[in-house]
Amino acid sequence: MKLEIYKSATKHGIAHEDIEHAVSHAMSIDDRDDGTRLYLGPARDADLLEMSTIPRSATVEIGFMPCGCARDTDGFSLRPEMKKKTYGKTRSGVPITEELIEKLAAEAEAGYDVDEILRKRRGRPPIGSGPAKVESVRLDPELREALVERARSDAEAPSSVIRKALRKYLAPG
Repeated sequence: MKLEIYKSATKHGIAHEDIEHAVSHAMSIDDRDDGTRLYLGPARDADLLEMSTIPRSATVEIGFMPCGCARDTDGFSLRPEMKKKTYGKTRSGVPITEELIEKLAAEAEAGYDVDEILRKRRGRPPIGSGPAKVESVRLDPELREALVERARSDAEAPSSVIRKALRKYLAPG
């Protein structure tokens, strides 16, 4: 069989020799309903190449379109990549893939700096010498209004104004 290769078949930088090799060493040939023939075969570097052809006669086919190409001129695969298996997503939305699992496992096996992790701990910033405790206080409407007005004038949160007032009131001497 003679293969005539149209220019469109080489627009992704695939060499004529790779197209001929894929067709002549095809692992699969599928005669389609639309009169085209689909070949799946290896390029010279063993990368798979899909090629559509139109049979012109019993001895001549016209290669017109690479469906999935071996490699472009920069060496990148032009075939669609298989979807990677994922195992859900992290809290920040990153897909959990085999690669991420391996990276995290290697990181864990290397060990963590506990002091660094504690330093980067999330949550509210500490106030004072240790973890803060919440105390609930009932305020009459006038005291509440005075607290809100003072917080507004000082550009602070009401809780900050309360802490400052308590420190001043409870200070020795």
